Amino acid sequence: MRSLFGIALAASVCLTLVVAGCGGSNGAGLGGDGGQACTTGSCPQGDGGNPTPESGGNGLTCGAPTACGAAGNGRTYEECTQVTPGGQCSAIVYQVSDGHAFTCAGCANCGPVQQQLASYCATAPSGDAGSSSGGDASTGDSSTDADAGSDADAGDDAGGGGTTCLPGVACGSGGLSYEECTTTGRGGACTSIQYEVSNGTSFACASCSDCNSAIQQLDAYCAAENPTTTCTASSPCETSPLTYQTCTTSIGGTCEAVYYQTSDSQTFHCTSCSDCSSALSSLDGYCTQHTPPVTTCGAANACGAGGATYQLCTTTQGGTCESQQYTTSTGQAFSCSACGSCTLALTGLETYCASLTGTGNAVLFGGFSSTGPGLADTWLWNGSTWTAGPSTGPSARGDADGATLGGQLVLFGGTSDTSVTTAYGDTWAWGGTGWTQAATTGPSIRFGAAMATLGSRIVLFGGASTDSATSDLADTWAWSNGVWSQLTPASSPPARVGASAAVLGGKMVVFGGLSAASGYLGDTWTFDGTTWTQESPGTSPAARYYASAATLGGQVILFGGSTGVDNADTWAWNGSTWTQLSPAASPTARSGASATAYDGTIVLFGGSSSGVYQSDTWIWNGSSWASTAATGPQARFGAMMGTL
Repeated sequence: MRSLFGIALAASVCLTLVVAGCGGSNGAGLGGDGGQACTTGSCPQGDGGNPTPESGGNGLTCGAPTACGAAGNGRTYEECTQVTPGGQCSAIVYQVSDGHAFTCAGCANCGPVQQQLASYCATAPSGDAGSSSGGDASTGDSSTDADAGSDADAGDDAGGGGTTCLPGVACGSGGLSYEECTTTGRGGACTSIQYEVSNGTSFACASCSDCNSAIQQLDAYCAAENPTTTCTASSPCETSPLTYQTCTTSIGGTCEAVYYQTSDSQTFHCTSCSDCSSALSSLDGYCTQHTPPVTTCGAANACGAGGATYQLCTTTQGGTCESQQYTTSTGQAFSCSACGSCTLALTGLETYCASLTGTGNAVLFGGFSSTGPGLADTWLWNGSTWTAGPSTGPSARGDADGATLGGQLVLFGGTSDTSVTTAYGDTWAWGGTGWTQAATTGPSIRFGAAMATLGSRIVLFGGASTDSATSDLADTWAWSNGVWSQLTPASSPPARVGASAAVLGGKMVVFGGLSAASGYLGDTWTFDGTTWTQESPGTSPAARYYASAATLGGQVILFGGSTGVDNADTWAWNGSTWTQLSPAASPTARSGASATAYDGTIVLFGGSSSGVYQSDTWIWNGSSWASTAATGPQARFGAMMGTL
């Protein structure tokens, strides 16, 4: 800073006086070729104004006269060096031909005195040429400027004064600058000097000849205006291998900018010192992109009846889900359209799992004979023919419910006859070659419940325990690992018997039934494993009970059922609404028929058509029904049917 001041001052003198050999703030001469200022110690010899050792004494040795101001005004000045008897410089005096003198005591720091001389020479000569510009311009030798004070007023009256400033100089590196401004009286004599910073701060000299303190203050102030940047310790950049630092740039202790810098030299600048939200978001995104993806899979669930399993696998990057898919132990994969949007993938998985069978059979058990009592026979469908199974198994019954899980077809409940003489609460499992009793405890005795496989559990809802309408049930149970557990969802469908059930998109779908309070029902409910939700489809089948339902091709297909009159209509549920289909062929109207998905089709058997029990077998291929010529089970109503 001090050197900048000297340069600026010297430049001003040079420009004002138009002389060669202009010195610096250490008191260099303003004229002549020997105009070197003495500092501390002996003055060097020269061919101009510097004394020689022979000069001796305490006199002045002066350089050649130099024009003071514009050429032709008649004034000149000389740079004179005053030495001690020992040859040491004691002062430098600038003597103007009109009698004015400007003294730099000590031979050092003569910049302010040179500035005063330059300002004086820049003014027009006054009428009183012999008056001194005196006053504060002299800092030392009163003998050379003895009349300064007495002539000051005369000089002030003779000419105009004012303030002139040197060109701006940078103050630190923060964008500020400062000017050195000199104020003169009317006679042209310096009255004050101050340094004015572009932000309004100023530092005044003690006098025109003493600016040391002001310069020191200016130096310190501008030094504080240099930007400083400090950064925090490195922090993890999400879960990537990178790290980042928060860096703050300040000037004079005040924050100017904040940015984040990663270990690979990427920077993210904050909008302001108090608003880093956008920069932090960009940093997070960048770190996430550099995080190795991680894939984790959930628990294995049964996939069909052949012992295969499936898992939901999630790939994350930086803790953010990137993709999800269902993978099976057989190597199949069903990708979700987006994280948390897996309905179509789950539907594809369910269809695939339904096609996996342990023995390659659809299994039919029991039902009511045309005279009313329950039946206890087991039949196996291989896609073209029926074959009788073993004669041992559950006691004779109809209206039992079944679903496949973990390589077993699980059967629960039912009733001994259409008069509901005896209802059952036992659980049986078909393993492919025969029946075994799996449990005797669990849900209370009942028949006509809704039952389907949902993920790794079989879910059972409702039913009735007696032939009385007041015995309808609305409880929810889950079968897993050979044990029944009652669930407590926050909401549930009203109690009912004879509802239809299937699974689609990871949800159990229940439609219709018969209610003691409301009669035939036409509502649709879904269960996601935690709670029941009543759906509000734009269209829906008419209220009914004992309709047949199974899942195929991303749809729940529902057929028939009774509304007091048996029906022969076919409907499809796509996850949000029901659509009535118009197949080219269809079974006759009926209720209580048994249906299950098998080998890419839906197999439907029997039922009651206007009170007449049926023994025909129909196949739904995804667009139409087709009858078969297969014979086997006797006519019946309410048989349990599943796939294994």
